[in-house]
Amino acid sequence: MKLCAEGAIANMLFHMNLRDDTEEFRNLSTMSAGEILKAMSADKPPKNVQDHRHGLDPVEKCIWILEKKFNCRRFGYLNTDHFKTSAAVVEKLKQIRLMHLWYCPSVPFLLWKTC
Repeated sequence: MKLCAEGAIANMLFHMNLRDDTEEFRNLSTMSAGEILKAMSADKPPKNVQDHRHGLDPVEKCIWILEKKFNCRRFGYLNTDHFKTSAAVVEKLKQIRLMHLWYCPSVPFLLWKTC
């Protein structure tokens, strides 16, 4: 089982010094679909979280967990062409002033955690 999205987001949380959130996210994101639904108090996942085989899309599953359990909000999809170099990333992120800004190159959107 591949855990690329789950690992990338857990790693990002860890490097933001959100150790408790990292552990909780890692535990939730690696549960089976049934266990996740129970932990999220949901009868079924949102439509955008389901993939074409009626499984869970890994990236959308992670976003759903972050939004529901960690009070994060999707900022919107980004044009990844603007983030091809480190200098471009730094320049774009300087324009945004948020307490916790989460950006991961393997996940094409920004998230923020409201405090």
